[in-house]
Amino acid sequence: MKSTGERILVFAMCLSIAMTAIFAGHKVMAEEAVASTIRMTKTEGEVKVTDSSGTELKTTDNMRLFNGNHVGTDKASYAYFNLDDKKAVKLDAISETEIHKKGDNLEVLVLSGNMYFNVSEKLKSGQNVNVRTSNMVMGIRGTIIQTRQNGDTTEIVFIDGNGEGETSDGQHIEAGPGEKVTVQGDQDGSVKINTDKATIEDLGGFVWIEIANDPDARDKAEGAGFDTEGVTPESAKDRQNKEEQANSDLQDKVNKNKEDQDNNSNNDAYWGGNSTQGQTGTGTNPPPQAVTPQGQGNTVQPETPQEPATPENTNPVVEQPSEEDPPAENNDGESQQKKKYKITLNFDSDDGKVKSTVSEAEEGKSVTIKVSPKDGYKVKSVSSKQVDLEEDDGKYTFDMPAKDVTITVKFEKVEEDTPQPEPEPEPTKYTVTTECDTSQGSISISPSGELTAGTSVTATAVPNEGYSFDSMTITNTSDNSAVTASGDGNTKSFTMPEGNVKVSATFKLNTYDIATSVSGADASFVSVLVNGEAATSAAYGQKVTVRVKMNDNYYPKTISVNGNSETATYVSANTGEEPWTLDYEFTMGTANAQVDVTYVTPTAITGYDSDGWMMSVTSIKGDVKFSTNDHEGSIFVGTTMDEELDPMTDTMLIIFPGATLTIGERTTIKVGSNASIINYGTIKCIVSMETEEWNGSIVEAGGQIINRGNGAIVNAEG
Repeated sequence: MKSTGERILVFAMCLSIAMTAIFAGHKVMAEEAVASTIRMTKTEGEVKVTDSSGTELKTTDNMRLFNGNHVGTDKASYAYFNLDDKKAVKLDAISETEIHKKGDNLEVLVLSGNMYFNVSEKLKSGQNVNVRTSNMVMGIRGTIIQTRQNGDTTEIVFIDGNGEGETSDGQHIEAGPGEKVTVQGDQDGSVKINTDKATIEDLGGFVWIEIANDPDARDKAEGAGFDTEGVTPESAKDRQNKEEQANSDLQDKVNKNKEDQDNNSNNDAYWGGNSTQGQTGTGTNPPPQAVTPQGQGNTVQPETPQEPATPENTNPVVEQPSEEDPPAENNDGESQQKKKYKITLNFDSDDGKVKSTVSEAEEGKSVTIKVSPKDGYKVKSVSSKQVDLEEDDGKYTFDMPAKDVTITVKFEKVEEDTPQPEPEPEPTKYTVTTECDTSQGSISISPSGELTAGTSVTATAVPNEGYSFDSMTITNTSDNSAVTASGDGNTKSFTMPEGNVKVSATFKLNTYDIATSVSGADASFVSVLVNGEAATSAAYGQKVTVRVKMNDNYYPKTISVNGNSETATYVSANTGEEPWTLDYEFTMGTANAQVDVTYVTPTAITGYDSDGWMMSVTSIKGDVKFSTNDHEGSIFVGTTMDEELDPMTDTMLIIFPGATLTIGERTTIKVGSNASIINYGTIKCIVSMETEEWNGSIVEAGGQIINRGNGAIVNAEG
């Protein structure tokens, strides 16, 4: 039986001849294909190269290709090419291409399968590249494309650049980035053209791999509108593996159908008894002679000989001509044939059949023997004195030695077994899927996985923090009918129907109350806002503003939410006009909020002149100057003179809007570790005209100086 690659090659050679005839009378609009060399830089898996006569060539890395060379890939196999060492071409698995070259003109013929062309780099002056299929030819200079050829259908997806060409019946083709052109040939020779917008799913896994590993190709694909976000080296390899498996399964099915057809043919030359012989010399194997079973007379010809199965190509693998001595254009020559040796099959045709892929073969050629016992018989032994046989599922293979080979097959009867009852068929299994906004909650299914009809299932909707369960629906997706369920609240139970099920749930955002408490001032000094409007409640996660008033006599010392003074944070101060207000903000949690505001009445300072100053809560109203009576000294806020040993607690100096605190020469204000100066007005530090060391200054001895609203600290001359 022929390998996958050999079947593709035979078809490709026939298709190549047909395509040449199809385009013989057409003047195409594609550009003259000019390129100096094409090289097959590397291969993966099983890649076969032949010349135009069908002679197999030895495959090497960086192999230069010539006119008439065919390249075919097997399952999970790929070939990579360079045109003039720059432009990249890739041949997909189970694909076939042919190189047409005359003088300096080069054309790539896509016979079957898929190819990727990256010809986006500028070519030398006068150079162009054409791609040809069974029903069209197109110039692709300056493009990145993928081509698919399947029978009479050609598909080209443009990733970058523009292409123009002509169909076999003379129609004009033109496409650009992000477009997919499909050319469909009919039996009457006419051609239909369809142009659509292309998506990333139109590109094969072998092209995904190029985009994933080539930043320039990715940029151009994105520029053409392809969504490449999900194209990673891992996802591209996974896509290619899945396509390889699907193509492999399809190819195995095709090969199996061909094999069944071969087995059903009545060819006495292969299914005879005593021996099967071939002839040597010409390079084409004539129909093998029919034979008789062992011990039943002389070899005779069948009355009506059947057409034998086409034998494998027995031409030897030869070296590709060197670059220094390339083959003459359009003159491929004939390969010298090696000596072939006979294969004889001995078996009893009453007990089974034995078939060889060839009746004679060259030394080193792989030969396969298929052994098929009749009903009621099994293979007892398969042997040969000349070669060692390797068995795989009824097929025996060996490499042909430099001598004739005899294969002896013996069959024996099979003892009848007691019939076993047919096993019960596996029950059909179904799945349960869920649908909800995962930012609001989730749905758990028990049991999960694949389930049979009649299974009892429980679905539970679980809301996230700040949300509550709203509703649940259960649907049989095979007919979109509602599934009957029982249970209250967020848990429902149902019986699995004969079909897949979807469970959907919705959730709603919780709302919580807000209460306020004011001490030390009137309740009207505090208000609660949500989205700029007065509110007594807020939804989970919403921003809540607490707006507090202040004046010369009332100052909001602490603001706490549910007992925590750090929950609400200061946002802004409105001190441009009275009443002055401060805005604090917190985020609504998963419980009701209690906002407590404590006011204090600060002690007003109108002037001061001392080496030390300590008060709990004080305020500056109007213009106040701190000095040390013309000698160096410090003003202490929230601490004694021994600030590290005896800090005062809860000390606050408030400079109200419009007020000014002046720090005289040689005077330093020290803010203790538990104290703070909150400045809504101006702190003015006097600059000494005599020495910088006498400048008025502020030292944060562990405390804080906070400017709010229009509060500022400035330097000024005394």
